[in-house]
Amino acid sequence: MRHKNLQLVFAIIGGIGAAIYFWDLKTYWLELSGAAFLTFLYSAPKIPISPFTWLRKIAIGKTIFLTAVWVYVTNVLPIFLSGAHFTTQAVLYIVHRFFIIYALCILFDYRDVESDKREGIRSLITWLSKPELMRLYFFSLLISAVFTFLVCRDIITFYLLLPIVITALLTKYTLNTRSDYYYYFVLDGLVMLSAVLHYIAVVA
Repeated sequence: MRHKNLQLVFAIIGGIGAAIYFWDLKTYWLELSGAAFLTFLYSAPKIPISPFTWLRKIAIGKTIFLTAVWVYVTNVLPIFLSGAHFTTQAVLYIVHRFFIIYALCILFDYRDVESDKREGIRSLITWLSKPELMRLYFFSLLISAVFTFLVCRDIITFYLLLPIVITALLTKYTLNTRSDYYYYFVLDGLVMLSAVLHYIAVVA
């Protein structure tokens, strides 16, 4: 495992943040447990104990679980915590986010394809050929773009489309780099970019 110290720092920061806000959010334990469960499903296949090793055999599991964690934490959970309703527009937005995040997760898992093969973890990334995987990747970006226009048709549409375009433009470079810093800050940053741009658009 590379950059163990960096990962340890992130783990400590995350642990401190979780401890600080745990008590304030105790009334939402059920909603928060959903995020914990999805995170566990993503990490469990790496635990060398039965029945966790059984999860390695689910071909679509790893990438779907990672996508589900991101979508739940960044889109579904805020709706629960704010007391808002799942309107049609909100559902369309969540679908839009699912597909762009799924495309980003494909890139993350492609980086780990060799280690997944060594550990016997099956996923679409280890199962599909690279051309097939790229078709799935760009199809996901396309579906995300289509749902952008279903969510709204104003200046916010531009802000929602921008991360999709940036992701597509970075594809070739992403496939040829293994830099942890690039994945942690650039690709992870693209997950947050839409929210930041959306906020700027609304405030402006």
